Amino acid sequence: MPISSLHTLLRAYADLDTQHRYRIAPFLDADGQVQEDEEDAYEEALDEIKDQAVEFLRATMATLAELSEPPEGEPLTVHGTWRRRFSLTAGVIDDAALTAFSEGQCHALALAVAERTGWPLAAIVSDECCLDLDCCTLESVDQGVCPCRLEHVVAVAPDGSHVDITGAHAPGTIPDYEGRDSVAMTDALWDCIRRSPDWRPADLHAARAFVQPLLDSLGWLRGRYTLTA
Repeated sequence: MPISSLHTLLRAYADLDTQHRYRIAPFLDADGQVQEDEEDAYEEALDEIKDQAVEFLRATMATLAELSEPPEGEPLTVHGTWRRRFSLTAGVIDDAALTAFSEGQCHALALAVAERTGWPLAAIVSDECCLDLDCCTLESVDQGVCPCRLEHVVAVAPDGSHVDITGAHAPGTIPDYEGRDSVAMTDALWDCIRRSPDWRPADLHAARAFVQPLLDSLGWLRGRYTLTA
């Protein structure tokens, strides 16, 4: 990680901490205790501070994830579907990694591959909508696809192959998704994934550790991808 990026995060924290101290200062007496007639205002200010602190933590962790990847061999834990947790080893594509990046973190791996190669992404979609009006509305449909139909996210290699943790496959032949159609990932579809309680937050930091081993395994594609990092 560039030291300048770390300094930027530290300065941002110092600035936020100062703002928070200023925010509660009017409600404290000379000894730093809450004044008797300011309890409600103080609690309201604390609620605001807590919300801001949570958002700052999330943004900071996202920044750190963008600037680094786990060293090879480091133990990792990632979250998958149905609240499952997978214990992985950075850089090792074993059964645990195959399951984790097929069942809960496929979008993270696809993003990491795209980050490294510049390849576009696609979503594998189911044949039918679940007709859940709480999930799918006219406003949420993109390219004729409802959010509930999104099943899997892949990177699209230069020859059109769909690449996920299991390797490179002709469209419609990915294991467990044979015969499924695909659509290009768009900002609207990414927004659906980020909002959906059925999709785990993309663990991009962990996924980066598996990109190079995956690309190296694609012997017939070797030399046909362009590294962007």
